[in-house]
Amino acid sequence: MIIKINNLYFSYQSGKEYNQFKLSVDDWGINKGAFLSLLGPNGSGKSTLLKLILRFIKPDRGSIFINGVDIKNYKRKDLAKTVAYVPQKITSAFPYSVYETVMMGRTPYMNFMGFEDEDDRRIVKHALETFEIDHIKHKGINELSGGELQRVMIARAVAQDASIILLDEPNAHLDIEHQVSIYGILNELRRQKRITILTVTHDLNLAGIYSDDIAFMVNGRIVISGKKSEALNEKNIREIFKVNAEVIKYTDDILNVLVKPDKLN
Repeated sequence: MIIKINNLYFSYQSGKEYNQFKLSVDDWGINKGAFLSLLGPNGSGKSTLLKLILRFIKPDRGSIFINGVDIKNYKRKDLAKTVAYVPQKITSAFPYSVYETVMMGRTPYMNFMGFEDEDDRRIVKHALETFEIDHIKHKGINELSGGELQRVMIARAVAQDASIILLDEPNAHLDIEHQVSIYGILNELRRQKRITILTVTHDLNLAGIYSDDIAFMVNGRIVISGKKSEALNEKNIREIFKVNAEVIKYTDDILNVLVKPDKLN
């Protein structure tokens, strides 16, 4: 497995009533080259799990291994060469251009003076063209629509040339055309380069079309994890999301989820 988690536990206090959130993952991982969608209700710990993998926050106990190495033993630059991240919320106090923002993905590869070379420029140019944002490369990111900014951040992650990409609701702010386009591009990159993709999403249909594997997270625990054809079914959707749904199988690789209006009591 390219990502392996053992006996992971994390907790924090939140809110005026100091409610304690707990995340506990005993034994879980992701195979190299997989496209895994992490699904679950709001507040179930999906984004927190990504931040733990990225070493943005530290667990109370337990270990996370990437390529067999405990993430605690990675140098920051080496971890950045291995794992790229597209956050759910994007803010910047500085008016960086689109080009500068995507070039930030090349930072782990730059020399000690921080200058890009021809290879960096070639990779960034390709990322801009792939995500159809080359025409706005000189615009400031604070001038962009939500959908444009989302594509910029995904382009930055791809330019990082990491073997793992973590995405926290990458389809947020995107219209349907760009949702399908970006998932298709990510899936093609995954096939060509054996990139491993872990995406947090609420879109059951995109998960049903593009994922190999599905994991459901509830109250800080991964309760179901497996192949899409086995994990994405009416019973699991009903138990986790409290809605009735019909899962339509078009092919072995494409599942469509039709959520019914009769919400469970």
